[in-house]
Amino acid sequence: MKEYSKNEKSLLLYLETCLVDNRGKVQSAHMNDIDFTITKKWKEEKLIEFRRVPYHEITTAGVFPQTHTIKFTDKAWKLAHQFRRERAEIHTDTM
Repeated sequence: MKEYSKNEKSLLLYLETCLVDNRGKVQSAHMNDIDFTITKKWKEEKLIEFRRVPYHEITTAGVFPQTHTIKFTDKAWKLAHQFRRERAEIHTDTM
């Protein structure tokens, strides 16, 4: 299995949160240049679908506009679950 960097793991978990809590809408103000480079690579690898929302469809949730949308493949969902579990097990043992 491919090794993922700390930045990649963190980004995938942020995008997973956007899917679960915000119906796939992403506030790109919470992303940096490295994150956009990673999303571009993942799009090319067909791991995710990440696109800019047309200007007239952009909405605001709180202070930051929701400028992008995200969709996951099955593989991305499995990775997100794995990364979330790894993060949780740093603090808690599995039964």
